[in-house]
Amino acid sequence: MSWKLGGKRTSGAGSQKTGGGCLIVFGLFFGGMGLMFFVFIFRQFLAEAETYRWEEVPCEIVRCEIAADSGRDDPFQLETSYRYRFQGNRLTSDRYSLQPKKSGEYEKLALLRKDLLENPAPICFVNPDAPSEAVLRRSAVSAGLFSFFPLIFVAIGGGIVWFGIASLRKEKAEKRSTGTQSISAAGNRSKKGSWMAGAIVGAVFAAIGLAILIPVGLGPIQRMLSSRGWVETPCKVIWSRVQSHDSDDGTTYSVDIFYEYEFAGQTHRSNRYEAMGGSSSGYEGKREIVNRYPAGTQQVCYVNPDVPEQAMLRPGVSAWALIGLLPLVFFALGLFILMASLKARKKSHYGIDREMVRALEPSDGVTDFQRRDDEGSEGPVVLKPHASRWVKLGGILFFTLLWNGIVSVFVVQVVKGWQAGRGEIFLTLFMIPFVLVGIGVLAAFLYQLLAMRNPHPVLTLSTGLPRLGETVNLSWRVSGRVSRIVSFRISLWGIETATYRRGTNTVTSSEVFLEQEIFETASMVDIESGSAVIEIPGDLMYSLKLGNNEIKYELRVKGDIPLWPDIGDSFELTLLPRRPDPV
Repeated sequence: MSWKLGGKRTSGAGSQKTGGGCLIVFGLFFGGMGLMFFVFIFRQFLAEAETYRWEEVPCEIVRCEIAADSGRDDPFQLETSYRYRFQGNRLTSDRYSLQPKKSGEYEKLALLRKDLLENPAPICFVNPDAPSEAVLRRSAVSAGLFSFFPLIFVAIGGGIVWFGIASLRKEKAEKRSTGTQSISAAGNRSKKGSWMAGAIVGAVFAAIGLAILIPVGLGPIQRMLSSRGWVETPCKVIWSRVQSHDSDDGTTYSVDIFYEYEFAGQTHRSNRYEAMGGSSSGYEGKREIVNRYPAGTQQVCYVNPDVPEQAMLRPGVSAWALIGLLPLVFFALGLFILMASLKARKKSHYGIDREMVRALEPSDGVTDFQRRDDEGSEGPVVLKPHASRWVKLGGILFFTLLWNGIVSVFVVQVVKGWQAGRGEIFLTLFMIPFVLVGIGVLAAFLYQLLAMRNPHPVLTLSTGLPRLGETVNLSWRVSGRVSRIVSFRISLWGIETATYRRGTNTVTSSEVFLEQEIFETASMVDIESGSAVIEIPGDLMYSLKLGNNEIKYELRVKGDIPLWPDIGDSFELTLLPRRPDPV
């Protein structure tokens, strides 16, 4: 059996060889970087794990303070001093943990200090080989699991190398192969294992997105929402500055305002400005904020009544929440790839729909199409629309609510800022494209909502097995207010889609090779119900989905309604090969 698609045959051996080599190089680099990070982090984990063989000993806390130095990148450090007895000797130590406990956030160290001082029976961990070496805290074993995180990138790099090698092997095999190959063999070569690779990539993306989303996004957003109920408290600014952070990508800036306040009779300190901290480009905006909080001035902060060590100067939701939700994009993308791959798993491992595999692979000289004829499986069939109107409406509604729900949070903050006389021009300009997209999807939802009231066409085909070169009868019935339709048209469309590589990009192109008018009328009687004969050309390619190519057919119903969304429904149609000529 031989066939051609789109009237021409292409060969990608040269580009395949180049692409395979590039994949191997990129995979080795990608995996190598992940391996380097793994070795670096795992060595630190081994050092921390060593403390788990140290002996647990009671101790006495002599001093526990948080030192502050505005000249350091991490201005705060937890300083401790404690006494303990080991093997009859009285010893002292000032190490809280193996690594000095420094942070750019005072709150983190304040909570550690509180936990240490409120412990009625403090303990330390002493190195039996060097009793003068001791720590108050050792890292949790579960934290060591983070050291294995870079192995994900090692695995991805290994997978890329594997695909590159497979691509080179495929190119060599094609050079050695001669003669014609069956469609099933081509599908096997092009699609074998692709669903599994997609599932792995999708699962990795979803896992990474979720792992980052929970601590980076959901935690701070939850604090933003809860901070609206925190207690307003007077505070005094100790220092106020714009902190710069240099990296290979340039310099970013953050607000660092250190202040002191009293709550429930105790003195506390904090340097949290808002719920979600971070640095970004744009010095002037940070300088403007810092100028509103000069050192030595009395200001107002908001304190968590349940945990007084937690406070901030600006409660509520801010634009940083949008950045915190960025991992949601990775999670959604990974979930989409995973679901699409699992859906592809339901198809044959040859990369062809199961129906097509049975139809195209002859067994004892009889095709599956012929078997279905012999079994008398032909008969009238009601065609199903390509996509239900309810599904379209639900999908648009979901995206509209999700998008506008997130964007509205920041729009409210922008409006409140302008109402309070401290509107942020950059944030306002930044939000304009998001608002315009929100308006667009809302308009699309309203359009689809109006289209729900359109008349519904129901198409019935005289046979469920239409074939090339034959005629079939098509009947229709339109329910609803048919009088609103001024013109009605049914046509048969043939579309060829192909996915191919152009350089390093994967491109999918579609071409309409058939647009055959079946019926057109402006008569209300004929619109409401009628029938027509479809003469299917015999020189076309039958319906086929193979590898990266697809031939598909559909019946499209077009109904023009003045001043209202038009009817535009499509119905999938599977065309089978011509009947074999009688011998």
